[in-house]
Amino acid sequence: MNHIEATEINSNRVKEKDPKGSPLIKVSGLSFSTYDHDLFNNATFQVHQNEVVALVGKNGSGKSFLLRSIIGDEIPDSGDVEISNNISISYLPQDIEDLGITESITIKELFWKARGLDNIENSINGYYEKMASGNYNDQDMVELSKLQTLFEHKNGYTAEDEMNTILRGLGLDHQKTRHITPDTKLEEMSSGQKTRVLIGQSLFSDANLLILDDPTSHLDIDSVIWLSRYIKNCKKGVLIATQNIDFVDACADKIVEITDSHRVLSYTGNYSQYIVKRDQILASEQDNIKSKQQEYDSLFSTWQKFKNEGVYKISQNMAARGRAIETRLQRLSNEIKGLPGSQDQGIEQRVRPLVFSTSKRESSSAILKIENPVISYGEFEAIDMSNVNIQLKRGDRYLITGENGSGKSTLLRVIARHYHENFSINKGRIYTTEDLTIGYFAPDNIGINRKGRVIEEITGTKTKPNEAEAVSILTFFGFPFCGLWERTIETLSSGEKKQLALAKIMAIKPDILLLDEPTDNLNSIIMKRLVSAINSYDGTLILISHDTDFKNNLKITHEIELKDGRLTKSQTF
Repeated sequence: MNHIEATEINSNRVKEKDPKGSPLIKVSGLSFSTYDHDLFNNATFQVHQNEVVALVGKNGSGKSFLLRSIIGDEIPDSGDVEISNNISISYLPQDIEDLGITESITIKELFWKARGLDNIENSINGYYEKMASGNYNDQDMVELSKLQTLFEHKNGYTAEDEMNTILRGLGLDHQKTRHITPDTKLEEMSSGQKTRVLIGQSLFSDANLLILDDPTSHLDIDSVIWLSRYIKNCKKGVLIATQNIDFVDACADKIVEITDSHRVLSYTGNYSQYIVKRDQILASEQDNIKSKQQEYDSLFSTWQKFKNEGVYKISQNMAARGRAIETRLQRLSNEIKGLPGSQDQGIEQRVRPLVFSTSKRESSSAILKIENPVISYGEFEAIDMSNVNIQLKRGDRYLITGENGSGKSTLLRVIARHYHENFSINKGRIYTTEDLTIGYFAPDNIGINRKGRVIEEITGTKTKPNEAEAVSILTFFGFPFCGLWERTIETLSSGEKKQLALAKIMAIKPDILLLDEPTDNLNSIIMKRLVSAINSYDGTLILISHDTDFKNNLKITHEIELKDGRLTKSQTF
């Protein structure tokens, strides 16, 4: 049975009667698989009132599927979910489009709906109108009194202050953004800002249980710290899927991990304590895994070498040998997956080191020019760089810094030419000197299709598809070799889609590489590979990132800082 319960992980604990009372939700033996691979087996854990449970695991491990299984949006292969009577759940998915929220709604309207204050307030105002006209009776006064009591019970009279506190904590107050107020509509905000609004709505709701899928991916460090403190003290049951370990350590009371071998481990305590206990138990399982892994790596290297050299195309006999090796690789992969503790210690398939490269050999003169631009978003002037003239050359590596709402993402979006009619360049210009290839990544623009095979997303970037190159790039960005030909985009997690987007950018060989927060949802292994690939890149890089470790490991040549859409600092290293 591929499951270790909390009492096994924390073996020195004595199993006692639960002092917290009945759980809000009880997950028992939950297992889930897609048509081509298992995600998790026998997940068993509980969430209580005033308890923060962190669900962790790599991209594609099944965290989102587990959350959707709990709320009933997915049907698991086996297992049960018991939800306590008379509790309400506020669920925030990774992809906010799944919520189907009307874009014309304002922040305040959205918050008020989350607590049911909108209908109560409308009804109260209706009775006030009756009183003003003199057309009311004693029963109306009784009903009005009930509504006022209910409004007070839901903290309606302090709701405005609560909402503003949450918005300020999430970096959405007018002081930071310069244009967002409670009356701002969702359609007037960026994707990242909308996500933060929906996090705030969930916190503001009167739900007993909050289920949040990767809530920190659009937050800066200050907002992540604020959110961890808010959640820790909110007195609700909270279940969070995340890869942000600092965030987990700051607020979680219990850890539930989906491991690479599809095990689900649970532990009461913080993440640092959990890792020590987990590693003690799993260390003894690694020798057999390493032996199988070495055999797999050796065979994979042989297959890849012959594939790149076109050996399997020489004859039908060689083609049959190639298929036989692929079958053996699949069998070995399945054997490894079936071993207890498989890959739980971070064992990974060996991959070729790759780098970002350019499609053209442009000259050393300026290839990207930013000449005195003034950029508006609707009626809001997002960027005023009317006194700035920057010329970027091949090999330049620019880091753009600044607080949320400072205009960083807007500038990158305009450089990438990825904007809609609400954007306008009122003065100046931003242009490239040649017809160069631009690779652009942003959390709200990952640039991949919604459907199709994963490998075709990479081979489709080439006039002459190179399957071996596509395999190398995909495995470099964390996609397992086995089953790669069958994987479809529809089955990918949000994090895996971002890995695929980075792989696609590498495949197009960009002359200019624009990366807006590329490391959200990336595990440490993929992040190290990304650092290596960028540091060897010979094109022009412009980066936005709040990840200090990631930035410190990159060879940055220039830094510019924006504040309120204006350049406040420029330095060369």
